[in-house]
Amino acid sequence: LYCIIMSKALRLVYMLQSIPRKPASTSSRMLHTLLQKEGFTIDIRSVQRDLNELSSLFPDLQSDGNKDEVAWFWTKDCKILQIPAIDPAIALTFKLVEQFLSDQIPKSVKNILKPYFESSENILEELGTDKMATWTDKIRILPRTQPLKPATINEDVLNVIYQALFEEKQIEGHYKGRDKDKYRNYQLNPLGLIFRENAIYLVASIKQYQDTLHFALHRFNSCQLLDATIFKPDNFHLDNIIQSGSFDYADIENTTMKLIVIFDKEAAFHLLESPLSDDQVITTKRDGRIQITATVKDTRQLRWWLLGFGDQVEAVRPKKIKDEFIDISLNLYNTYH
Repeated sequence: LYCIIMSKALRLVYMLQSIPRKPASTSSRMLHTLLQKEGFTIDIRSVQRDLNELSSLFPDLQSDGNKDEVAWFWTKDCKILQIPAIDPAIALTFKLVEQFLSDQIPKSVKNILKPYFESSENILEELGTDKMATWTDKIRILPRTQPLKPATINEDVLNVIYQALFEEKQIEGHYKGRDKDKYRNYQLNPLGLIFRENAIYLVASIKQYQDTLHFALHRFNSCQLLDATIFKPDNFHLDNIIQSGSFDYADIENTTMKLIVIFDKEAAFHLLESPLSDDQVITTKRDGRIQITATVKDTRQLRWWLLGFGDQVEAVRPKKIKDEFIDISLNLYNTYH
């Protein structure tokens, strides 16, 4: 009898954890298949009875009432049912994410995490003056760059892309490129997501092509999950995409270069502790300025970073960087003169 009771209890717990939050849903047939894969011996009618019993115990567990095949889901704003419960350390982690990464997380992602944030807040409040509960009052993070608000992402688009990545299914997306005037339909093989600053990019390939492209999620108007399994390019790995310089705004050549720049002493101080590269060499000039020599990627991001120092930095090598900065300086002079 004990074994029977425990088996049913485990089955019910697994069922509760397998039901998604709205707008996603699952059916008794799908749950029945999952239970069988986990080794539970049960017929589909018993699954249906279990779901009806559970919905009477958990008001946030609801169905759409479809007569052909009922879809089950947790309501969008339901409190999370976490087994085992969120402990104080995990609650603190969620609180730190909410407090310090809030501006870096798109609204649609925060909506998904909202129940976890709320549960974590309740747990920390119950701790009162516990050291863990007061930890967030002792930490602040200041960005070095100009803070920007995250781009707005369609929540339905985000959910579809997450599901497609998880199930390795293709998607059809209605997308408008940065320099385009109209939306176009793309049938894509979703391969991975890259979070960069205040935007999320989908790395994907088209049809059977080996080349990969990246698509900003906030530029999707709509997205639909397809039944077709993704085509993955040969030897694809997300780290290779990053290392190629695609997300460093690489120049066409996408090569490294030997950079020589001269900083004012105060402007160069942070590079003494956080070098540009492993082979960085520091030389003090006669006038007290600091010369930095390092092998770096040839990117637009590097140029933006150097330009941010204004007249506190002089580009010496390579010549093309120096010439670009001369042209920029002349343009600035003509703009403000």
